[in-house]
Amino acid sequence: MSSESVSVVVERAIDQAFQFAEEKKYGAAVNAFALARACAVELTPPLSIRRLLKHNQDSLKAEREACRSKINSRGKGIFGWGKRPYKLLIMSDSLGLPRNDPDNRDSETYASLLTGLLEQHIVDSIAQRYFTTEQVFDLMTQNPELGAQSDVVVHVGLNDCADRLFLEKERLAVSLLPEPVLSKVLAFGRQFRGQVMLHSPPRNYVPLDKFRENLNSIIALLKARGARTIIVGNIILPPIRFWEKMPARNENFLAYNLEILRAARRHRVQLLDVDRYVWRSIPAKAEDGTGPLLADGMHLSDSGHAIVAERIAQIIRHRMDASKP
Repeated sequence: MSSESVSVVVERAIDQAFQFAEEKKYGAAVNAFALARACAVELTPPLSIRRLLKHNQDSLKAEREACRSKINSRGKGIFGWGKRPYKLLIMSDSLGLPRNDPDNRDSETYASLLTGLLEQHIVDSIAQRYFTTEQVFDLMTQNPELGAQSDVVVHVGLNDCADRLFLEKERLAVSLLPEPVLSKVLAFGRQFRGQVMLHSPPRNYVPLDKFRENLNSIIALLKARGARTIIVGNIILPPIRFWEKMPARNENFLAYNLEILRAARRHRVQLLDVDRYVWRSIPAKAEDGTGPLLADGMHLSDSGHAIVAERIAQIIRHRMDASKP
């Protein structure tokens, strides 16, 4: 089917979704929106989606490796490799990357701060947007040296658990639509997000049972590689102001956080309770921008990165002290 034909079908479906929504027939509106999403994927040539998927993944990996290289060189420049006999591997999603900063201040990420807090460690930070436990496990199986004889922080889960208006192929297929149709689809999602979440089954990049399996596999693999300290970080719950448009999101986040807690206890590894550390540090009036979170309520500000870095450093220092003869 031609791209023009695809856009016609999708536009009809999204127009119907808006009409149902205006009539407050929200169940029907959500079904029409789901049809628009499905048509964008099913009617777009698979090769086009595969090419876009590869391009997208290549871009994310390039960004990840660029940031990784900067942090590696920063550690070398401050103290020199010879004074760093230990390794610290961090695998995280966008919470480990610089965010919305024109200067791309990777020096303010918690990974980079740890190059100064842990003077005996070489820090290897693999932080990627949209990173999931599935991708972390795949990367580890492809690279047998990752985590070997290292202290390791695994801080992913936000992308696994968040309810999605668009799954990955849907997001990419919709992006290929002509601008007027694309704008309509995105506008419906913004305006009726709460209704979409309310009337749809869970839509996550990684379902809960698979998330549990991935966590167990990642930790087991790290233990098999002789990781010295294994730290698993949990997910920051969104602020109250987002709850109305994202019904049941907190319940969903809590379910995934419970799996992280259970994995930490089951395997006797360290839990990094990022959610508690962050929300305990929220000032009474956070509107002045001094809080640990950015305005989106999910990503870390400079002070948030500093809190997480200090907590990780404390865990590793405690383990090192305990292992001294």
